[in-house]
Amino acid sequence: MDNKAFKELFMECQPYCVKSLVKMTSSKADAEDAFMEAISKFWLLQQQGNVKHQNNVKAFVLVMAKNIWLQKKRKNKNHQEFAFEQDIMEQRQAQQMDVHDEASFNELLQTEILEAAESEKQQRIQSFNSVFKSLSDKCQQLLKATIVYKKRMKELQDTLGLATTQTVKTAKYRCKKNLMKKLSEAGLS
Repeated sequence: MDNKAFKELFMECQPYCVKSLVKMTSSKADAEDAFMEAISKFWLLQQQGNVKHQNNVKAFVLVMAKNIWLQKKRKNKNHQEFAFEQDIMEQRQAQQMDVHDEASFNELLQTEILEAAESEKQQRIQSFNSVFKSLSDKCQQLLKATIVYKKRMKELQDTLGLATTQTVKTAKYRCKKNLMKKLSEAGLS
């Protein structure tokens, strides 16, 4: 492939990938950076002959870009980093896949999408737990009791030693409002 082919590939993938990445990164600059790195890596893989089928190029580049962004996010938060190409090679060796085979390529693509989604889900759960633990002990106890354990207001009134069920409702409302505010500030709303 030549520079013209690269430019065509870039123009085909860029709008789709950046639009999808902005939803994940909340930053057009981060989305464009991740896309540029992914398209460059994809181009190198293609030049080396490691990618023959181009049926899902946009989706493949998008998955690469998402993984690149998640890797940078983890690195910034001192998490264990991983390299996308190394990950693909390890999977290929472990499963004895051939990227040249379309079925293997599609299976590999699905695996990468699922792993990226699971990784993002785990990150959100950890972030939520961190925000939840930043609430006062009383708010944590009240929210767990009403949301997780489905306890009634009258039972909570007695347990918490509050004067009326209305006091329990007001306290729950304030705790929930505080939690929502903190989740919003953490970018989890």
